[in-house]
Amino acid sequence: MTFNYTYTSSFLPVIAVVAAAVPLAKAFRKILPKAVSNFLTPALTLLNVIPLGYTIIGPVVAMIGSFANDGITALMHTVPLIAGAVFGGLYQVMVLFGIHSALTSYSFMNLLEGNPDYIMAIGCLVCFSQIGVVLAMYLKSKDEDLKALALPSFISGIFGVTEPAIYGVTLPRIKMFILSCVGGLAEWSLQRLFFDKGFVSGNHFTIEHGFSAPIFPEAELKRRVLSVSKEKFILMDYSKYGD
Repeated sequence: MTFNYTYTSSFLPVIAVVAAAVPLAKAFRKILPKAVSNFLTPALTLLNVIPLGYTIIGPVVAMIGSFANDGITALMHTVPLIAGAVFGGLYQVMVLFGIHSALTSYSFMNLLEGNPDYIMAIGCLVCFSQIGVVLAMYLKSKDEDLKALALPSFISGIFGVTEPAIYGVTLPRIKMFILSCVGGLAEWSLQRLFFDKGFVSGNHFTIEHGFSAPIFPEAELKRRVLSVSKEKFILMDYSKYGD
């Protein structure tokens, strides 16, 4: 039986190989004399861990990623609401480990055949959540170095390439990365929910502009709730009307 794996879109095997190399290097440092330890330890570690990575560690880790893909796909077919929320919230984490490519490869095949694909739909929502955070950082930050990274990352993210945004902008600022994951989860969850009656509060109302909210995320959330509601109700009193 032959197993063929490629790692061009994943660095999860690399992480596993490095994790295996750490205890191996420590063991060599204890065994080797100090006079030769500095140059023999890295060489012997690489001589041992690279063959292990190609023959055992890499295929095993890739197989785990394949099992994760099968599990998500099965969940999509059985409980799409929960699966969408989990996938939407963890998609950027999957990008970190390259697991997302196992899923999106099937999505591209579906699109080429002219079939709709829900995994691609989730991925698009999450991409916009990620670049929304990056755009906010670009507009709010006074750090010129961050701005120089954020703008091109935002532009590439528009076309679905979020790796520059993740690695260069949000992941080093972990709270921003978590916010992008929460945004992806919320976006997909709202897309899968439908209400007979939707109630939202109104902050202001005019004939010219309709209902409004003081900040964009709040306004967008209320807009999405109303868009999936059969009957729509705005809760507000007369003091919110007018200029």
